[in-house]
Amino acid sequence: KFSTSEAPFTADDVVLASGCSHALEMAIVAIADPGQNILVPRPGFPLYSTLCQPNGIESRQYRLEMDDKGLIDLAHLESLIDSQTRAIIVNNPSNPTGVVPIIADEIYGDLVYGEGARFHPMATLSPHVPIITCDGIGKRYLVPGWRLGWLIVHDRCGGVLSEIKKGIVALSQKIDGPCALIQGALPSILRDTPSEFFDNTKKLLASNASTVYDKLSRVPGLRPLKPQGAMYMMVGFEPSLFGDETKFVRGLISEERVVCLAPPSLYKLVPSCISLTK
Repeated sequence: KFSTSEAPFTADDVVLASGCSHALEMAIVAIADPGQNILVPRPGFPLYSTLCQPNGIESRQYRLEMDDKGLIDLAHLESLIDSQTRAIIVNNPSNPTGVVPIIADEIYGDLVYGEGARFHPMATLSPHVPIITCDGIGKRYLVPGWRLGWLIVHDRCGGVLSEIKKGIVALSQKIDGPCALIQGALPSILRDTPSEFFDNTKKLLASNASTVYDKLSRVPGLRPLKPQGAMYMMVGFEPSLFGDETKFVRGLISEERVVCLAPPSLYKLVPSCISLTK
């Protein structure tokens, strides 16, 4: 069911982790040494840079276009690659390929719902690029506290990732591993969860996204970016009307009792934006 002709793998290619964040940490530490760099999206999950910093790994931020599609600025991404670049982290869906390995954060998997939008696992797009997929049950199955994730090493390039896989396996043994009870339930979770569960989740997310987008689009000075997947929405605002990010966030708390985190500190240098969870 999960290994396909476009992205085949075996049990030996899978390493369990204590959630997708732990899977990302193992992938980053195994693939890069101190002084080397990994490319991460901006705006993006701040944990990427947090995992790099204590290990002496530089996180270089490539731009996502802040328009109605949020596509990768490929020219900017390419300009950041040098001899010390070890991987590119792509959050899929949230929106490059070449000889640089990709760490695909696919924790949101099939949670896509925009018109005509489909989820394509990164590993299915090219047989020539080594890819490490990080995933888990937290988001799609709505059980974030269960902390069970995994890495899948897709290496159809003559063993390019063979040493990296050994490193990931070694890192996975630093702790006892994810909860044995949840591990035991995983086969049933993957096999027996009805498709209606995912359909209903996506319908709810799509409805919430549409409602929030329509309401915010009517507010002068706000520029919501309509999502096509996951459970977040980026909203730009006009500083001349609302002030800087700090003033905007404080005003929202005092007037509406809504708490936000401003992306310049959380989502890495995207001015005049906030992020909403719907």
